Amino acid sequence: MNRNQRRAPAILAAAAAAALLGSTSARAELALSIYAGKAWSMPSDVSLEGPATSFELRGVEWNDKSFTDPLYYGLRGGWWFDSHPNWGIAVDYTHAKAVSRSGQLATARGALFARPVLGEIPVGLAFPSLEFSHGHNTVTLNGEYRWFPTGERDDTLLGRIQPYVGAGVGVALPHVEVSNSIFHAFGIQSAGPALQGMAGFNFDVIRWASLFAEYKLSWASIEANLNPGGNLSTQLFTHQIAVGVTLQIR
Repeated sequence: MNRNQRRAPAILAAAAAAALLGSTSARAELALSIYAGKAWSMPSDVSLEGPATSFELRGVEWNDKSFTDPLYYGLRGGWWFDSHPNWGIAVDYTHAKAVSRSGQLATARGALFARPVLGEIPVGLAFPSLEFSHGHNTVTLNGEYRWFPTGERDDTLLGRIQPYVGAGVGVALPHVEVSNSIFHAFGIQSAGPALQGMAGFNFDVIRWASLFAEYKLSWASIEANLNPGGNLSTQLFTHQIAVGVTLQIR
């Protein structure tokens, strides 16, 4: 994979953030964030369609490898509106990973390369490579709401804290790495819709910088194109625990 392929999702997120910035009020509070942590996807069903193939693996388990290169991380550009300071919007880019466990047994059914398959088989028998490791990327546009426990920001301990919640909709941009004896794919694809919800709290360290911690749950519907003429689909629910730093321009 070349550098341009690695950078494509982040470039898309930056372009979306720039477009939103141009449309927001000059008096809005700008927040630029970077975060890291751990993300793990729940088991999911994987379907493969193609010539002489209509096949499904149920309950495929995924390794997250959040702390191996490339790490789990995210970038976010947000705006809190001056006229309604509790409300904001943000563009959020998340880079997670989902790597199948090739030795795991999964329930198979259907026809694989014109051969009927039914029962438990190792995932690696159907897919020597099945992963979204560069990565399981999503870009979403979020709406956010925050609270000021003291009614406004101040220099007291409680006045520095802002709990918040948010939800977003966007697109899944996985780096698809799939291969078997017939089908293969290697590269970033626009693979389907994505949703996410989050809850966390922000703590002002100084006027222009803060720390935050949050929990996110995302859903991505992945429809990946394979060569020659195949299609792989799955739906990933991904838990995420993130901590990060925000630069604030008020």
